[in-house]
Amino acid sequence: MRRALRSRLTFSNVVSVLALFVALGGTTYAAATIGAGDIRNDAVRSRHIDNGQVKQEDLGAGSVNSAKVANASLSGADVKANGIGGGRITDESLTGQDVFEPSLVGVNADKLDSLDSTEFPRARTVDVKLALDGDRDPVFALGSLRLRARCTAYDTTDPGLDLYAKNVGSQTGELNAGYEDWESGQVQATSYTEGYVLGAGAEASVNREVTTSAPIVSAVVPGQQEKAEGHLIFRTPGQVTTFVFHAFAFRASNMSDSFCELFGTAFSGAA
Repeated sequence: MRRALRSRLTFSNVVSVLALFVALGGTTYAAATIGAGDIRNDAVRSRHIDNGQVKQEDLGAGSVNSAKVANASLSGADVKANGIGGGRITDESLTGQDVFEPSLVGVNADKLDSLDSTEFPRARTVDVKLALDGDRDPVFALGSLRLRARCTAYDTTDPGLDLYAKNVGSQTGELNAGYEDWESGQVQATSYTEGYVLGAGAEASVNREVTTSAPIVSAVVPGQQEKAEGHLIFRTPGQVTTFVFHAFAFRASNMSDSFCELFGTAFSGAA
């Protein structure tokens, strides 16, 4: 038996068996003895890693930055709730479409810097053409002031403009009025009154009662247009309304075609 075994125990058999043991034990040895310090920098490439084998825990903190993320590849699902604060959003970049309206809880549209909406400054643009019919047409109602205008014939032939101011508030107010009447390119008359008392609900003709003068503007010569420039300031406790205006009167050859015009801006706010 021994003789038969010896006859098969050759040098090549011994070397083969030793090689087998080394091969089987080498992997275990490498796993137990080779660490990160034994791997040369940049030695491990993408091709050495199986697809789908790198997990979240394999990534170092801060290792993935903007340059590592494909443009337009992130979606809302990639951002955690409340993960983006105001400091991360470019100023003036959001629009009304970016705001979910039901999320505006506690926002009061009637308040601004603790002011009630009734105290917000308000403005009106006036552009009115008045027929020569003598009617008092509405111009604007703003704050505690309501203004109406009338285009009527003075001396039966000259179209002229009257203004009527009414206090629609609940408190007594004071009206200041001033204007210049131009004719043929020159100032013909200047009218100014300060502190005219206008009680709650009262109405007065600006040019007949407040300044006790002729019409705001009138045209005498057929085919001619005359103008006036002026302002009204109406004050009540806690509020002021101002109207800056340009007024025109045009006398046509046919008197019935004559008209008046009124342009300007009115604004009102807390005093």
